[in-house]
Amino acid sequence: MNRHRPGRVTRMLLRAPGRLYDWRCGWLLGHRFLRLTHIGRNSGRHYQTMLEVIRIEPALNEPDGRPVSIVDMWAQISVRLLLT
Repeated sequence: MNRHRPGRVTRMLLRAPGRLYDWRCGWLLGHRFLRLTHIGRNSGRHYQTMLEVIRIEPALNEPDGRPVSIVDMWAQISVRLLLT
């Protein structure tokens, strides 16, 4: 796999969903993107990453929420979460 650094325009486009969330306009993206925020266990720093939702499964008697499948926008990994 070719690991070159994306150009300036490409980086701006990839960061656009995060900027919309910063400006409190994340609703413009609909249910396509999700911002995951967590606090580092040792450092106490706040970390945020944008995730792309690829599938929302119908609620099947799950009291805690609806399962979703997501893809990390930067690292090409896929995860299944349970949103509450």
